[in-house]
Amino acid sequence: MQIRILAPIALALASIVLSCASVPTRDVLPNETVAAPKPISRPPFQIPAQLLQSESEARITLDMMVEGSGRVSDVRVLNSEPEGALDRNASRAARRWRYEAPVVDGVRVRRRTEPVTVYLFINRCPDPGPGAGDHIKICAQTLP
Repeated sequence: MQIRILAPIALALASIVLSCASVPTRDVLPNETVAAPKPISRPPFQIPAQLLQSESEARITLDMMVEGSGRVSDVRVLNSEPEGALDRNASRAARRWRYEAPVVDGVRVRRRTEPVTVYLFINRCPDPGPGAGDHIKICAQTLP
């Protein structure tokens, strides 16, 4: 009896996996203009302990590849201040971010994002000012 119940479920799951795998995906062509991937989910990253010691700020700019599935791969740190302070945690978190991949003629397009800058402020929350491209502002308050 368990086999009869599990077999239809297994077949349904297999068909879902196969249908997802068959969604066409391609890379951006040279000199092709394609819309930027749209962020769907950007879970925050863990703040390194050394930054939580006092009033401080940090900034990191990332560039990443968005696959046709919306998953992030090939995360690159373009700039980081203080140097290296956020690199590992931000890169690890960015791999968990999800995007809506652009679609051209019914095909999902794999492409790099525009640079994403994350501003981190500890124990204060000023306006980071105008910035080019996508940016995220995180304000953290340490508890006494």
